[in-house]
Amino acid sequence: MDEVMGGSNYLPALQKARELLELGSHGACAISMFFFSDGRSTDHKKLGITAEESYKRMNEVITSMASHFGESLTVSMVGLGDVHDQFLPLKEMANAASAAGAKGSFERCEKTVHSISSAISSMVTSTTETRVTLQEGGRRNGYTERSDLTSEKNSFPKRKWKYFKIFDHLIYDPRVRRFISAPTLHLAAVHSSPEEASQRM
Repeated sequence: MDEVMGGSNYLPALQKARELLELGSHGACAISMFFFSDGRSTDHKKLGITAEESYKRMNEVITSMASHFGESLTVSMVGLGDVHDQFLPLKEMANAASAAGAKGSFERCEKTVHSISSAISSMVTSTTETRVTLQEGGRRNGYTERSDLTSEKNSFPKRKWKYFKIFDHLIYDPRVRRFISAPTLHLAAVHSSPEEASQRM
């Protein structure tokens, strides 16, 4: 969860995801969790612990979820950034999910519509495969990692995208416990083409 003061807190988001997944009875349904981040975790600063300890706690939450739901759960970790961003915590959580019996995957994508849509499509495909596998009583592969999503920017040549103007960017402020306007943030992805950005702004 991003905060107005800056920083990306992974643990509250993970704990909320676990809470929501455990609310109902899913039976034999295929379920998925899509974890999307464009920054490094800053949980350790907020909690006053080492970065390594915060990563350990994240893996514990993921392991708990994966152990509970098993192979019916797909955990998709997506890092939004360039080739210099390693997103090691996301990779570790994807591995932890796989080790505990779920399907874990990590993907790095650039800040473009095409890359992000490819990441979402991968999650949908993985969840569909899980549903089919569960229906057939089989097993599936446990871990997938992809970092080539930038090469898929022309994978939908016949699709015409519809663009919707972004009039505001909201960010959560824990001091007032609500989302507030963040006028200093870009209304379009910084790596978007000039044509795309002009359509979105």
